Amino acid sequence: MTDRKKRSRKEKKWISLDNMMGKALCILLVVILTVGAFLAPKMINNLYDAGTLMQITYMDLDLSTYAVAYTSFPEKIEAIARAKAAGERLSVLSAEETDEKLSDEELAEITNGEMEELKNSVVMLFWEEWWSGLSEENLVSREKNTLYAQPGGTQDSASGSEMAPVQFWTLTFELTEDQKAIQTEEYRTKLEESDVSMATWPPFAFASEKLIVCLDADFYKIYAIGIEGAVEKIWMQYEMYGWEFPNIFGMTFFSKGKERYVEEIPDRITELQMNLTDMFLVDWSAYWGVHQKDDVVYGAETRGEIIGYMILPNEEGEADDANTSYGGDGENKYADTSSVIEYADWSGGDGMLLAVGCAGQWNDEDNELWVQRAGCREFFEMMQF
Repeated sequence: MTDRKKRSRKEKKWISLDNMMGKALCILLVVILTVGAFLAPKMINNLYDAGTLMQITYMDLDLSTYAVAYTSFPEKIEAIARAKAAGERLSVLSAEETDEKLSDEELAEITNGEMEELKNSVVMLFWEEWWSGLSEENLVSREKNTLYAQPGGTQDSASGSEMAPVQFWTLTFELTEDQKAIQTEEYRTKLEESDVSMATWPPFAFASEKLIVCLDADFYKIYAIGIEGAVEKIWMQYEMYGWEFPNIFGMTFFSKGKERYVEEIPDRITELQMNLTDMFLVDWSAYWGVHQKDDVVYGAETRGEIIGYMILPNEEGEADDANTSYGGDGENKYADTSSVIEYADWSGGDGMLLAVGCAGQWNDEDNELWVQRAGCREFFEMMQF
């Protein structure tokens, strides 16, 4: 009897243990199914991305990254010119900033120093004080980019430049509300202290309200700058410098409720364009520290541009003499058309051309905003307003 009771208790214990193990397995299965329900979509997406998206999210440029170490800023300018001379296509990709990235305050301070260095040069058709008095409050956008060139020129017998990537910042600055209030108060004070003519000119302390700077990430030199402002304000700035706006860019000025500013100024404008081109090339090359030939290749293929081509020596240090006009793809607007040289003629060992100058355009349907870019033309499209 006692043995029978003991056997019955043992059977109950085994039955109880089996029940517990069964429950545990059920709970474990539920947990696995729950976790799987959350993770399965992500795993499927990852597998799908690996099989499809990864095939199109990159381009094999065979760049030989950092095969060339830039020891100076002029080397970068010459590398860009060499890539263009080889007929290569330059493209830009966004780049991540490292944990040791510069602060907004540091970037604004660096930009101030470079803009101050450019201040007394003819690199832009007019200059405003706030461009070299920037603070981190003015910096509204910063983006680090990498400029690449695809090796293997498109021109005959061109072997490609194998240009190492060039990193730069695209920095956007705007006038702050405090700065606008200060300039309004300063203008009001000037009106009270001056005669009646002050009431019509100049109308504002600052003509531009936005500034974009392409700044090299290694040597902190500026490749190009761009500004945007209201036409009425900028037009007055041009008048102060004695230049017809915007006819020097081959455009016509309209203003609401007013007649056309001027019809045409053909010959004088042509001469002015060429003189400005000379000054642009001299002052930008001095700022960049590059050596160029004294002669100039004038560009006139695109409406709205005052562009010339720096003639930089090739790797052997040679560059042929040139004092001519560059026909480009469109009509040559300049006076000297007796000798026209094609860009392809400069892709060999006789020198390299780099497009430098100034470009202006309307920035809205009503022609009330004006955008102007200056510097290396390869960077113009990277400054989006």
